[in-house]
Amino acid sequence: MVPAMDALTIRLAIPSDAKEIVRLIRALAASGDRTAPMIAPVTEASVIADGFGASPCFEVILAVRGDVAVGLAQLYPIYAAWRGERAVSIANLYVAPDERGGGLGRRLIRLVAQRAVALGAKRLELQVEAENPARGFYARVGFSLLTDIRCRMDAVAMRQVAEGS
Repeated sequence: MVPAMDALTIRLAIPSDAKEIVRLIRALAASGDRTAPMIAPVTEASVIADGFGASPCFEVILAVRGDVAVGLAQLYPIYAAWRGERAVSIANLYVAPDERGGGLGRRLIRLVAQRAVALGAKRLELQVEAENPARGFYARVGFSLLTDIRCRMDAVAMRQVAEGS
């Protein structure tokens, strides 16, 4: 159930968000039904250097309630060389358990789609394990489930999501 205490803000992350980004990535790594939990060795220093340094290789859209980050979408531009087109890959999408069911995941995907359109991307891609129940969510928001782990949203679906349709 979504808490109604503080207003929710969704925005592009800034360097001072590195600690919260690391916390959410580690929470995502620890979540799920795995035989052994994944460990995320990511650090605040690596987030600052790689996401906000001279040559950033990813962006983060952060959902913040009060002073606490409750969701994130980490994305990075890629290039589909054989197709000769830009694309955006979602590396991590996470919504804190207390925030699930209120549409935050859908809002994060919408903002990623808007960002992808702004970057000139022709599609969105992500990878999600075959046994992950989030696959159903991804299908509902417009991704095609191509393989056991690979998902794609084409330009038409991406623009529809970006426009809120």
